Amino acid sequence: MSHNLIVAIDIGSLTNSVNLMDHNGNSLYELKKLSNNLPGISNLWKVATTLLKEYNLDGIDFVMESSGPYWFGSYWWLKNQCSTLQSSSVTALNSQIVSGFKGKFSHKKQKNDQKDAKTIGDRFRFGNFDPVYVPQGDVLALRFLTRYRLSLVQKLVASKGFFLGYLFFKMNEYSRYSRKGNKQKQKLFSNTFGAASTALITKYPSAEDLAAAPLDELISLIKDASRGLIKDASEKATFAHKIAHDSYPLPEELKEPIHFILQETLSLIEFLQKQIQRVDKKIEPIMAFFDDPIRTIPGIGPVFAAGIMAEAGDLSRFRGHPQVASYFGIIPSMNDSGEFKSSMNHMTKTGNSYGRYYLIEAANAVRKFNPVFRNYFQKKFAETTPKRFKRALGLTARKLIRVYYAMKIKNCEFNKSLLPT
Repeated sequence: MSHNLIVAIDIGSLTNSVNLMDHNGNSLYELKKLSNNLPGISNLWKVATTLLKEYNLDGIDFVMESSGPYWFGSYWWLKNQCSTLQSSSVTALNSQIVSGFKGKFSHKKQKNDQKDAKTIGDRFRFGNFDPVYVPQGDVLALRFLTRYRLSLVQKLVASKGFFLGYLFFKMNEYSRYSRKGNKQKQKLFSNTFGAASTALITKYPSAEDLAAAPLDELISLIKDASRGLIKDASEKATFAHKIAHDSYPLPEELKEPIHFILQETLSLIEFLQKQIQRVDKKIEPIMAFFDDPIRTIPGIGPVFAAGIMAEAGDLSRFRGHPQVASYFGIIPSMNDSGEFKSSMNHMTKTGNSYGRYYLIEAANAVRKFNPVFRNYFQKKFAETTPKRFKRALGLTARKLIRVYYAMKIKNCEFNKSLLPT
């Protein structure tokens, strides 16, 4: 049995609460208000090492929740200190693990920082948990970059949705014939945010202005914006006229404000796209130093590979690929009772959401470049009607996890023998 001093820390933005206990859960010392900065954590280290000698214990186990950004500085400073002290460690717990443990030993479910610190320490004492994986070195740098990239992508998606909403105000028929996934056979532009499309939207303040524009002017605008890539510019211009005529007219007082909002939102979209490209260029040279086998899978570039690698870490810590899938939340939920077996099980979407995003995006890429993945996707796509694209893509991502796990464990590059049916 371990006879270490357990130092449980409830992290706050300004202050930390600390409970120092033995392996039986007996509190030896409490620090209610400890600054969450270098002087504060240095003071904690002095107190802990003093108690270590006073009670003749073997080492120190520091434990905290990995919630938000506030724990990170304390974690790394203590980790460096513990490397110089025998039988000592620093552990970060998932906040959900601690949350489910609160109130188990008292009928009074009271909450304050000091009680939270005691709960963290008790949860650590009972064991049977997987600590939060914190990468090291360049892998940690990749994690920060890929997570930042995902935040930019989310902002970009939100901005495009906002833009399409206001585009409907300005020209409701334009949105119908331009949106992705539209069931109409005829489309004005395949991409609403393409150069020719945005040129039409930003040049004319309202549908009436577009309807009144000369046809030759529209043809010239489309040709110039697309750099001659659109061959049927005259047909596009005629169709744009029809859309403008069929759209609802806006009240006069709304024409200029909505046109302004659309222009500004397009500027924001362009800015976010450039930012994502800059992050991609920052990731690529770092990934050049890694020989992770995921890079050998056709369709997965350095950015998606970096996102998966930074979140997955050392896969040998998992018992098998089902545990990896569970870690990323790419497993079906269960809703069985008695003889009833649910046939419509949703993806749990628990666990590491960052890695799940990059795995789903990577699965969408490999289905286009690998015939086995493509056939598997099409097979699953044809099996059901409700949300069949998302379902097929999720199952393809699950297959990708099995392949990646086999590559890591066998330490080999991608080959067809690794593709399970």
